[in-house]
Amino acid sequence: MGRNNLVFRRLVILGDTIEVWHSTQSSPRRRPRERLVRQSGAIGPESDAKLASTTVAVIGVSGGGSHVIQQLAHQGVGNLMAIDDQLVEESNLGRLIGATEADIDITPKTTVAHRTAHGIDSSINLTESRARFPSSETIASLKEADIIVACLDTFRAREAINAFCRRYLIPLIDIGIAIRSQAWPAR
Repeated sequence: MGRNNLVFRRLVILGDTIEVWHSTQSSPRRRPRERLVRQSGAIGPESDAKLASTTVAVIGVSGGGSHVIQQLAHQGVGNLMAIDDQLVEESNLGRLIGATEADIDITPKTTVAHRTAHGIDSSINLTESRARFPSSETIASLKEADIIVACLDTFRAREAINAFCRRYLIPLIDIGIAIRSQAWPAR
């Protein structure tokens, strides 16, 4: 192919900032979504189309991750990846957005994320990966992400994801939390 005939899905440009260019061939021009009119007015007329073509991977979709999935869906991100290998547990019900008692011990957390995102916007493409990083499945999926949000509890996993993102030049937002509880004093 000649230089003028190059086809790409995504091009990452590194400089003072990181720019991600998406192929105009892969996403047809969409009419702005009515529910995002105020947002587009605040951050620009192209924001809806840019967000609709963006892919964000969320690793760990329980406490913090379920909130991230919900907000990304509300903001109009068109492609989400929910990565988590666990089922809903009873202890998750106090913090996992969209989970119900009926989900305990039978529903993958990624399925709850899918249900939550589609409840907000049925046009969202949400890919579920029910595996743990760094499985070959999660690595292949994450290479397609424009941004990765790590919502994990352990420093070892967060460190590995950070190294992966540096290697593949993918911006990372790390909101992992570790909660260490102590026994409450007797009264």
